[in-house]
Amino acid sequence: MPFKYEKTPLLIDAQANTDFPKLKTFISSSKSKHWRHKLSSKCRSKAHKMPPHVAGELVSTFDAAYAKAKASPVSVAATYIDAIAPWSAWEKWSKSNYPLTLAQRKRDYKQRYSSLKGTTAPCRRRIIGSDHRLARSQVKKRRPIV
Repeated sequence: MPFKYEKTPLLIDAQANTDFPKLKTFISSSKSKHWRHKLSSKCRSKAHKMPPHVAGELVSTFDAAYAKAKASPVSVAATYIDAIAPWSAWEKWSKSNYPLTLAQRKRDYKQRYSSLKGTTAPCRRRIIGSDHRLARSQVKKRRPIV
């Protein structure tokens, strides 16, 4: 399981706080204004190779934090919700818009599905050539939802 959000090693935040000083040095040469943007700019797959000493710091710091977390199960997330940042507005919206129990989710799905019965599903059309006319053989007929 992943770390709980508050126990995760910090790559970098908006104030340039980090648990990885070599990473901070590596991304500091980016022309972006914000530290998180610098990180994403420097660590894109085709941008720059990460120097071995920076990669080594990432691995060793993560491994040390993970070993410490395994020794104290309070630091390990039990669910995905424990692994993401707390956001009270999101939690309030989620609880009001999405049922939380399996029975409620099934009931909601059946309600939504039953309201679609008798309607038709939209079809995709392919445009042929530059005149945008459709060949009869390529227009899919709409099938009713049963």
